[in-house]
Amino acid sequence: MDVFKSQARDIGKLPQPFVIFGSTGDQILNLSARISGAPERLGNLSDIRRLADLEVTYLDTASFAAGSGHMNLATSPALISLFRGIADMQEAFSSDEKSRVGLLPGIVLTVRNATEIVLAPVVAIDEEIED
Repeated sequence: MDVFKSQARDIGKLPQPFVIFGSTGDQILNLSARISGAPERLGNLSDIRRLADLEVTYLDTASFAAGSGHMNLATSPALISLFRGIADMQEAFSSDEKSRVGLLPGIVLTVRNATEIVLAPVVAIDEEIED
């Protein structure tokens, strides 16, 4: 976390949108954090307030985890499908915040400059509605 924040300060204004993919369920990063004595890694961030001074969007992919949850973005067919429309997302992230509502399935939390989106599979949302 400290290395990332130091590098971000060196860069200055981060290019926008600046998106960080992570997973609170990343078992490998959780183990790494325990071994190093660090509370958490950037990739398994559990509290967006740690990035509140940076203009970033943090996407938590834990709901799409399989196995160790370390490579969700590369191994989840649902996430791969979701991000095929990345060009449309770039346009939506570049426009006003109102156009971001409903862009990605999940819960959105904004703390000062940082936004966290806890992604949820659309299938799971549909199943809850049917129950």
